[in-house]
Amino acid sequence: VRVFYPTDGKELAFEQISSSSFSSKFVFFDKEKNLFPDKNIVWLRFVITNQSSSQEWLLDFGSQYDSATLYILNEHQVKSYTDG
Repeated sequence: VRVFYPTDGKELAFEQISSSSFSSKFVFFDKEKNLFPDKNIVWLRFVITNQSSSQEWLLDFGSQYDSATLYILNEHQVKSYTDG
């Protein structure tokens, strides 16, 4: 399930956006209704399940965004990767 939270240009820390108090602010993504203005910061929350034997994968957000930071959560730690 993909969900998003547009921040209207406000920067939020990962700790804020991932807190339980923000869970209710995420809504279901609808590509017909959810167009984001330029310079808007958008948070996406989704689950990726690897059903193959490969440990390598590629996540492509297309060319709409100047940069993206990916946060990967597991039961022990949070890793972040930034591109752009």
